[in-house]
Amino acid sequence: MASTCLVIIPYVVLFFTGTSISAIIALILVATGLATITGTVGWNLLTDCIDYGEWKFGIRGEGTISSSLTFANKVGMALGGSLTTMILAASGYVANAAVQSDATLTAIKAMKFLCPVAGYVCSIIAMMFYCITPKFYTQMMKEISERKMKEQ
Repeated sequence: MASTCLVIIPYVVLFFTGTSISAIIALILVATGLATITGTVGWNLLTDCIDYGEWKFGIRGEGTISSSLTFANKVGMALGGSLTTMILAASGYVANAAVQSDATLTAIKAMKFLCPVAGYVCSIIAMMFYCITPKFYTQMMKEISERKMKEQ
């Protein structure tokens, strides 16, 4: 959650930044570096969820959970592409125009910098409900091992 909070900062600053190319590049590098942390942690939490499913229901659902995440990513990419075209059309984007309107440029900046912020905020809210703490995980794995020992 800390790295997710930190990654929001450069994106917000980028939205309000002028046209200094060096500042934009530096902030994008910072945001990308921090986003790598949150992305990696998210995929690692997937295995915790698989273990939780085995603990709670006695079923390891690696395939179902992994494919569900892949499907959700694909749906998100499709919706993101569709939403992008709708926002550009609504903002007055003109293809192949040498200069775009201020509304279009603001919409592009908002999609590039504020949409990720909205996603990260949703992620923070979702993580507030994530119940698998290190202590709980240790107990959960102990109970799974005990069950497996009884089955043998």
